[in-house]
Amino acid sequence: MNKFVSIVLGLCVVDVWGFDPLESKYGQLVFSSVIYRHGDRAIYGSYANDIWADEKYWPMGFGQLTDIGINQHLELGKWLKERYSDFLPDRYSPEDIYVRCTDVDRTIVSALANLKGMYPPIQGQEGRAENFSQIVPVHTVAEGQDKLYSLDSCPRYDEEMLKLHNDVDLHKFYRQYDGVFQYIRQKSGLLLYTNFVESNITNMLYDALLIESLYNYTLPEWTKQIYPEPLETIVIKNFELSTYNTVLKKLRSGPLLKEIVTHMYEKANGMLTPDRKLWVYSNHDFIIASLLNTMNIYNHQLVPYAACVMIELRRNSNYNYVVIVSYRNDTQRRPYLLHVPGCDAVDCDLHTFIDVLTPVLSVDRDFECFPEHASDFLELWFYFSTVILIAVVLTLFSYMASDKIAFCFKRRTDYITSSEAIGSQV
Repeated sequence: MNKFVSIVLGLCVVDVWGFDPLESKYGQLVFSSVIYRHGDRAIYGSYANDIWADEKYWPMGFGQLTDIGINQHLELGKWLKERYSDFLPDRYSPEDIYVRCTDVDRTIVSALANLKGMYPPIQGQEGRAENFSQIVPVHTVAEGQDKLYSLDSCPRYDEEMLKLHNDVDLHKFYRQYDGVFQYIRQKSGLLLYTNFVESNITNMLYDALLIESLYNYTLPEWTKQIYPEPLETIVIKNFELSTYNTVLKKLRSGPLLKEIVTHMYEKANGMLTPDRKLWVYSNHDFIIASLLNTMNIYNHQLVPYAACVMIELRRNSNYNYVVIVSYRNDTQRRPYLLHVPGCDAVDCDLHTFIDVLTPVLSVDRDFECFPEHASDFLELWFYFSTVILIAVVLTLFSYMASDKIAFCFKRRTDYITSSEAIGSQV
């Protein structure tokens, strides 16, 4: 069983390190952003000849969270409750926590299961239940309007991805797998055209084979030539493409990182309103991989189900604010502490942390997604404004002129009438 599958199965187990082990060394926890992947799910796409791509094998629905996935997040929620037991009250309050999901069923259900673990029913006196189940809301934005995660309306991102076609190193990497791509085309029935176009298709193929193997569905003999390797290596490279350079990092992860950094800065300066303690983001593997790669701390491995990144703001013994980044992708050990390059140590001074990430923080997503069109837009706006202004001025002059002519005509008519009247009197 490959390493990734082992990690996925391991996520069904609860580790014993549930408390906050960092306080004594790095300081008191002040604020935390928790970013996790959804749990185990059914396939949502496959190859043309896949006999297991039938709804009868996935009664929960394609792409939907499974019972295993729900349990993974229930356990992760319990782990988070223990880790933050001295930080978060037992009773839910919107002043303490905010949960943000992508507009996808599996991330929403994952968040609900996670929150059930974090906020179990309140117990009354003498152990009697008050019959009060805590229902914690989650928040989302329609996919086409989600500027925190989605790049659907970001033409510059598409342009930057197209530029990668000219990258020599990328061409060298993918060219070595030309035979693999040809083999996949022949055996799977998938239509693959170019190495960069087929990145999403190879991701989907790997994903389907992984999930089907986890559910003990026998894979076709031909897949042994490509799964798990070299397909896994190709998919990892595909994940890195979305944040391959600084521009792509800023467009892909800049908005999310900007929000996280802003919350920490406002918290440290007493400006966060509401003054929450925890911000939770329920999303996908590619978002977490992109986030880590943008901070230059990606481990170049696939992100397993229910993996969790914690970006914590702490106040140390010198009353300085520091940032700690932890990555929990294995329930059999404590989360990995990640050293962000540019920081002096794992506990990074808040201002240093912000300075290091400034080049990839989004400032104005709308403008950043349309920078090359901004001058065209301004020129067009100036043109139309000028035309409208000229039209208004001409209309005004025309009105004034016509009114003056009418006035003169009226005076002349009055004069002629008066003259005629005077003449008749004479």
